[in-house]
Order: sequence, then structure tokens, then C-alpha cells
Amino acid sequence: MTASTSSQFAPADNRTGVSQTAGDAFSALSYANVNKSLSLATPMAEQNWSAWVDVRGSGFQQSDSDLMKGTQINATVGLTYRLAPTVVVGVFGGYENFDYDFAWLTGNLDGDGATVGTYAGWQITPTLRWKGMVGWTGLSYDASAGLAAGSFDGSRWLLSTGINGTYDVAGYVVEPSADVFALWESQGNYIDTLGGLHDSRDFSTGRVALGGKVTAPHWIEGVMPYLGLYADWRFASDDAVVADVPDTGIGDGWSARVTGGFSMRVLTAGSLSLGGEYGGIGADYSVWTGTARLTVPF
Repeated sequence: MTASTSSQFAPADNRTGVSQTAGDAFSALSYANVNKSLSLATPMAEQNWSAWVDVRGSGFQQSDSDLMKGTQINATVGLTYRLAPTVVVGVFGGYENFDYDFAWLTGNLDGDGATVGTYAGWQITPTLRWKGMVGWTGLSYDASAGLAAGSFDGSRWLLSTGINGTYDVAGYVVEPSADVFALWESQGNYIDTLGGLHDSRDFSTGRVALGGKVTAPHWIEGVMPYLGLYADWRFASDDAVVADVPDTGIGDGWSARVTGGFSMRVLTAGSLSLGGEYGGIGADYSVWTGTARLTVPF
């Protein structure tokens, strides 16, 4: 979006930073990872319902500078139901809180939002499964740049789909995957504290992720460590490109991402997973994420 008064809060259409908070929805929010709730490995004799909670913290920084940096925290809860031996469906809700600083603006962008959505998974063959998810988020933003400040609301649609394989190779579980994540966000106009009018804005961003992870199910009794490597292609479009503004946030192009962690059985039939990932390898930014996830069947 563009400001009608270029001298007042103009760069604060640093709502360019909003694209970053949206991009973090792919990693910080568990919405891009609801496939962990789509496991079809549970024997039919066990309960068909399961509940899960996922808490994530992430950080972002422009490489070799303080041009843009920030953090985001997300909490998500969900309920999964086994509709058929090879089909699961579920619903989820989440809350996000974010805070980003922009050195070139002496600015800040913070806010929060709530998300609701649904997902499904289908085991096509014993070694191949599909998953999909759709969600909607309501957002509230507070932005500042220099002496100007303002607040505005937004809404966001999230969509993801993907194919995952599961193969036993020399005592390890190898899971190649191909996933697509996309979101579309709309923001309302507002007037900042210096009287500058900021128009409404619409943008979209997405990620194609190719790669996989390897799990060692028998390495440590009761604990299953894993390690993953992915190639990410990010793409975006925006109806408001501000002239003479530094390029901040995650841009189009390829980067690499590594993941690692472990899962263990808890509460008899439940599972606890702890992990993390580091992305932006080979690009001009870095994104880290730590996550804890608990799943309990009932």
C-alpha cells in the first residue's frame, strides 16, 4: 500500500514487515505442520479421537545487519478424528503474537491474531499419503515509524497441501515430501498520528518445500530422533510497492532449511515432540524456530 502523504509515516508502509509476519505463518505457526496430526499408523483398536497442542517460537533477522529483525510466538490446539482406516479429518485454532523492529525506519510493527481452520489426510497407499489444510486469521497491527504511529486490522487466508512418503531403509524411516503453502492477506486503511492516510493493502505469499527427513526409530529406547533437509522456493506479490524503500523480509527465490528434534511416547499412548529448524540458508536472511508438541488420543 502507499501513503497519501509521503513525508508522514511514508516508509511506515513498512507494512512490508507485515509480509514477514505472514511468511512466519509457514514456520512459526503449526498450520504448515498439521500433517503431524495426520498419522495413520495408530492401530484401529485404539481410540479414533486425538487432541494436540503445539507451541512455537521463531526469530527472524536480515543477514549481517539490523535492517529488520523480530520474534513471533504461536500456540495452536487441534482435534483429529479417524473418519476411516485411511482417512483423518480435524479442526484447529491458534493464537499468534509478533514484534518486529526496522532500523532504517526507527520503526516497529507488533500485533496479534487468532486463527481457525480445518485439515484432512488420506493414506493413498501404505507408503504414500496426502494432506491438506485451510485456515482463516483475524489480525490486529500496531505500527510506528519515527514520530508517527497507527493501528489497523487485517484478515488472512491460509492454504496448504502436500504429498509425503514413508519408507523403511536400513532400519531408518525416510520421509520424502513435496508441499505447497500459500496465503492471501487484506489490510484496512488507517490514519496515523501525524495525519497521514494509509490506503488498504492486499498481498499474497507462498512457499514450495521439497525435501524430507530421516528418523531413527530404534536408536534410543523410547526416543525417536530425526533430521530433515529441505529446499524452499518462496514467492510473493503485493499491490503496494513503495519506492525508495530498502528490500526487507523474505524475498522470492530459493533457500535451504534444516530441521531436527525427537519424539517420545508419553501418557501411555500419547506422544511428545521437541524440535527446531533453521531456514534462509543461502539467502540474505535467517529464520529459526523452536517447537514443542503434545498429542493425546482419547
